[in-house]
Amino acid sequence: MVNKRAIGNFYEDAVINFLKKKKYKIIKKNYYTKFGEIDIIAKDGDTITFIEVKAREKNSNINPFEAVDGYKQKRIINAAKNFLLKNNLFNSFIRFDVAGVYIDNSKIQKIEIIKDAFQDET
Repeated sequence: MVNKRAIGNFYEDAVINFLKKKKYKIIKKNYYTKFGEIDIIAKDGDTITFIEVKAREKNSNINPFEAVDGYKQKRIINAAKNFLLKNNLFNSFIRFDVAGVYIDNSKIQKIEIIKDAFQDET
């Protein structure tokens, strides 16, 4: 039986290492609320980034970025609002990014970040 949480943690840790090399400061991994979960919260300069990690096989017909649909975006946005409120950070610059992890034969081939992949429209 495949442990999806362990596999998810592996890809999230790979993205964290990727972000650290790009000078991001990691604030929190796996922030859980009743509204949803945020895979990674980090600072990119003065901007707090809420990052969703999606992994897909290299030859898959589904792009990892397409997997973050409107429903998932809303859950991430609501969890982000919860984080900002709990930490009194509502005057901060924020951004919602998606990290795509491309896999080939169970090995990471490439990590790609789409900055400002979606926004809070409310």
